[in-house]
Amino acid sequence: MPTAEKFSLLGAGNGWASSRGPGNVNPVFVRPYQPPSEERNYIVGFEKFCTLGGYTDSDSGPPTQKQLDESLENAMKLFYNAYEGGASSASADLPGLTGASVSSSISSSVFKDTIADTATGISLSPKDRAIASINGKDSDDNAITSNRLFGNSAIDDFGIPESSTGSSARCGPYKIQIVSLFDGTNSDDPFNPQEGDSMFLGYGLISHAVAEGSAGVDNVGVGATSSIGSYFNKTIADEFNETDSDISTQMFGNIPLLKKNEAIVFDESSELDGKTVEATSNSAEATIDDGYELKAECSMSPSYTFYTY
Repeated sequence: MPTAEKFSLLGAGNGWASSRGPGNVNPVFVRPYQPPSEERNYIVGFEKFCTLGGYTDSDSGPPTQKQLDESLENAMKLFYNAYEGGASSASADLPGLTGASVSSSISSSVFKDTIADTATGISLSPKDRAIASINGKDSDDNAITSNRLFGNSAIDDFGIPESSTGSSARCGPYKIQIVSLFDGTNSDDPFNPQEGDSMFLGYGLISHAVAEGSAGVDNVGVGATSSIGSYFNKTIADEFNETDSDISTQMFGNIPLLKKNEAIVFDESSELDGKTVEATSNSAEATIDDGYELKAECSMSPSYTFYTY
């Protein structure tokens, strides 16, 4: 792994200027968790969450000072020193259509700076990240976006123009974007909490997909997704779809993160047989055998390597 040049972080700017962390740190209200109801057709909060300091949805009361401190330390380690994300793969098949089988994989995902959410190809050193956090430029005076680091990605897709038939397999990018997690249960309006009247629980990593496979024809489709981050909900099945989800915790050194694998089958007619969905802690697979022979798979082997000094 690369050896980083030692540096001194001076000033504040739009970097780690306050106790709430780096500029442009988005608040995420993980509490209260409320599933959809007759009065409300959307989910509030998150069923599963874990801060970078280890405070989780199963804990009660406020986080300890140690948990808050460790969430900040781990957020800074990820943002300033993470060099590379892990591996992932995805595939999707429409065997009845020639050339409609697609696959994609990455063995690692090197973090790069971003401009308008697009990787520029520049792999940022910790020194460049520190400079970017202060003035929005790297050491060569190139304008970059601080607090948003995307890894490389790969995609393979197939579609028939002017139809709903197609398949796609996408891997990456692993992302490093730090968010602030809040409990808005005791705010004046817990279904529309504000940062100022909510409890700060610690920092987290933005939740995002690192592998996605999907295939569809007419009004039938299959999908499989592997994601990593600090907060997740399971997809709620309805009359048109069947799902299976697995959400688990993995330690990366002393950094706790959640993994989510999910498989989904969509059938607008609700009449097809031979539908299967299966998700484990490392992969997901969805299939339809009844006349369509659709299949989507994905898997991930997440890991993080860091610059050393």
